Amino acid sequence: MPPRVKEEAEDPLPPHIKEEEEDADVTTVVVVKGESPLSDSDHMEEPSRGDTDSQGADGQSECSAKEAALCDKKMSQFARSVCGKGVANRAKLARRVRTRTGGKKFRCSHCGKEFSQKGLQAHMRMHTGEKPFKCSHCGKEFAQKGTMLGHVRRHTGEKPFSCSFCGQTFRQKGSLLSHVRKHTGEKPFSCSFCGQTFRQKGSLLSHVRKHTGEKPFSCSFCGQTFRQKGSLLSHVRKHTGEKPFSCSFCGQTFRQKGSLLSHVRKHTGEKPFSCSFCGQTFRQKGSLLSHVRKHTGEKPFSCSFCGQTFRQKGSLLSHVRKHTGEKPFSCSFCGQTFRQKGSLLSHVRKHTGEKPFSCSFCGQTFRQKGSLLSHVRKHTGEKPFSCSTCGRSFSHRAAMKPHLATHARTHTGEKLFGCSVCGKSFSQKGGLRSHMGKHAGHSRCPASPSPSALRFATSPSHSPRMFSICMSGAWRPSGAPSPGRSSLALR
Repeated sequence: MPPRVKEEAEDPLPPHIKEEEEDADVTTVVVVKGESPLSDSDHMEEPSRGDTDSQGADGQSECSAKEAALCDKKMSQFARSVCGKGVANRAKLARRVRTRTGGKKFRCSHCGKEFSQKGLQAHMRMHTGEKPFKCSHCGKEFAQKGTMLGHVRRHTGEKPFSCSFCGQTFRQKGSLLSHVRKHTGEKPFSCSFCGQTFRQKGSLLSHVRKHTGEKPFSCSFCGQTFRQKGSLLSHVRKHTGEKPFSCSFCGQTFRQKGSLLSHVRKHTGEKPFSCSFCGQTFRQKGSLLSHVRKHTGEKPFSCSFCGQTFRQKGSLLSHVRKHTGEKPFSCSFCGQTFRQKGSLLSHVRKHTGEKPFSCSFCGQTFRQKGSLLSHVRKHTGEKPFSCSTCGRSFSHRAAMKPHLATHARTHTGEKLFGCSVCGKSFSQKGGLRSHMGKHAGHSRCPASPSPSALRFATSPSHSPRMFSICMSGAWRPSGAPSPGRSSLALR
């Protein structure tokens, strides 16, 4: 007995207990450093208390139980320091630490990115194109199970994730988290180029591509490339004609979900976007941004041909087509082409007779919204377009343009409107109209050989003597130089 006691004093821990503590230390160090973490197969099952009792005396059995309890306690304490929860065994501890500390063991052979084993399996499907998860409702296939489950909820209408701020529900947890940040104002994703922050990681990635110029999404029909996958999908529908988003009010279909939401607001009257300068409200965020630029004077879109700047990207595209001559919008009735889609829609209404814009004052209908707005100003007396030179105001822009041209000709002396009878010119069209009244009932002298030698046969001052002068071609219009002298004296 004494030798056994001495041996125990020199090596107080049984072999399996000592090995457990060493393994626990190795697990901690390896996982924190990010090296090969322990898997389930790396651990042997601990001997049961019965096995321990058969190997040694009762004292050794009591020691084994205490040390095992101490080991479990230390292991659980470490786990709690990582994530706040205990664990039942070392294998679970290794997995827990890998998850919480970001430990990554498996590297993708295609792109070099590192993942957990499960994460790598899901990632590899991006390279292989494998889509093992299939929707039981429509047969659509997915690479990830989570994406498939989110899709299935479109069929079932299930929205299990609810916002604690406003009660709005969502199909996917990620959509809820992104929405909650609208309430909290949190924008955890920051651009390393300019510092701009975003609520969604996808928005950041799309923004970064503006800096890098990367457009990784390519159309298989025409080869056009895009920064965002959503932009590609919307573009592809132009080729396929697919319009998957349908209005529940009138049945009209759309290629983009955003277009549907904007359209639905026509039915509901909702205008959720408000101008901070004047309070005007809009159905679309893009319309608000364009409107705000009227207040700020910002024109961020510049023509690469002439340098002219615009508030709206659509206005720039339409303008560029003036340089290129492109008219991509064609009428299905007569084949006439247009630079702008709005011009085509207005033209088509000539064929169909449709006049969808109605005056709330008198009920008169119009093909174009602009024509309606101009008409309404007759009722309201509003004249929003003002001349910066003289302050005169106009009900519509088209009426102001010739007025501005009049001011310009005052400075240049240009007179564009000429009388076809006597050759006198005027800076304004109205001046020419007034002048033409003087020639009422008069005609050109048939004896005049020159178009510039003008007199009127029915004029009282056109005497026979003047007729003979016309015959000779000696008469010249007032102010015209004479070959021999400054003016022709008629006695």
